[in-house]
Amino acid sequence: EPLDKMSAEDFSKLQQELDSKHDRYDKLAKLSRECTSLSKKAIFHLHRTYVCPTDGTSETAQVLKDTEDKFAIISGILKEMATEIATANEDPFRYQTAYSQGVQEFIEALSYWTFCRTGKLLTLTLAERWFRLDGAEFKAIHLLLHPTDFILGIADLTGELMRACTESATRGNRFLPFMLLPFMRALYSEFLKLPATVKALPKKIEVLEGSLLKVEHVCYTLTVRGSEIHSGHLLSINVVNEEASNFYFKNTNSFE
Repeated sequence: EPLDKMSAEDFSKLQQELDSKHDRYDKLAKLSRECTSLSKKAIFHLHRTYVCPTDGTSETAQVLKDTEDKFAIISGILKEMATEIATANEDPFRYQTAYSQGVQEFIEALSYWTFCRTGKLLTLTLAERWFRLDGAEFKAIHLLLHPTDFILGIADLTGELMRACTESATRGNRFLPFMLLPFMRALYSEFLKLPATVKALPKKIEVLEGSLLKVEHVCYTLTVRGSEIHSGHLLSINVVNEEASNFYFKNTNSFE
């Protein structure tokens, strides 16, 4: 309808509609920040205990269980976000910028937890299980996980693996860096095949490459100069054993 023919009542309706959209956007952004905060705490929890796939102790199992409990809380927040979008009866991706950061952070935490638990890469199908709602609202919650957010979240995984590598090496674990290296190289190779149609992707790949170079440097140091390091300078952690080796060779193809 032309502006010169719109009444005050028409403008009032437009104002209410815009206010409603802005309020919904702000609420989704707030929930996204909560999701980001809890996801970071989950990652820090895994790092503080130096969990790696070679460790099958009861303490490690408890850490993984505690992290899973945190994910259940995050999943509830994601469902609340999806319900808010479904209530508006609008295109879910109209508000994607409001919740995208929180979803990416959750994917990063979830992928790191998955690797710590199985030694394999998180798949889109497994990730979507944390986004599901029962009943008629399944479609709305399913659309919340955009493939772009999934890819960008996976790209951030390499930073956590690099931190795990350096921390484990300084604490005497000479096995984990060499386990992570081929995995990160394969991941980097796959990311190079992606088209640069996503604005944030080139920067993510650049950071990924930097993390890979740091892991390669750790492996170089352990291989070439490892004999120069006095054993007393590293904590004695019995991780290079038959059980650890068996786990690695069983999980060499981490992209299955």
